[in-house]
Amino acid sequence: MNTVDINISSRIPEDYIDDIKVRLNIYMRLSKTRDLNDLKSLINEIKDRFGLIPEELTRLFLITKIKVLCHKYKHIVSIKGDKNRITIKFDDSLLGIKAFLEGNLDEEFEIKSKTMIFYPENSDRVLEELDIFIKRLMDLQKEILEKFNQATLLSEK
Repeated sequence: MNTVDINISSRIPEDYIDDIKVRLNIYMRLSKTRDLNDLKSLINEIKDRFGLIPEELTRLFLITKIKVLCHKYKHIVSIKGDKNRITIKFDDSLLGIKAFLEGNLDEEFEIKSKTMIFYPENSDRVLEELDIFIKRLMDLQKEILEKFNQATLLSEK
């Protein structure tokens, strides 16, 4: 299972949902979410029951969305960091496709073997930017896999 650990305040505020059992149930449901449609349904349910969603809970939903995306993009092992720097670890080295990634991604990042360090443009929107970045990686996945295979074939010769 992929690990996503981003040091940003993200929780269900007690003044939004005061019943501890309800909060714990929602945390449990979020931790088991593996599909974006299920997440959207849960967000709509919470909005219908409790009203306007506070910023901290919105961030928790974004982190859950990133976890779901990472689960789908099976090459990401972990994502860790804070609002200024996010480290994304992959299951294979990225060095063979470094030039390809640099040519196809506009975001600011560094590649070090199996690690990509992502620097958000706006630290207050790090989760939103990370969400977009991971989606772009997913869009490039087929091409990335072809580049991985080409790099593997060349290294075997």
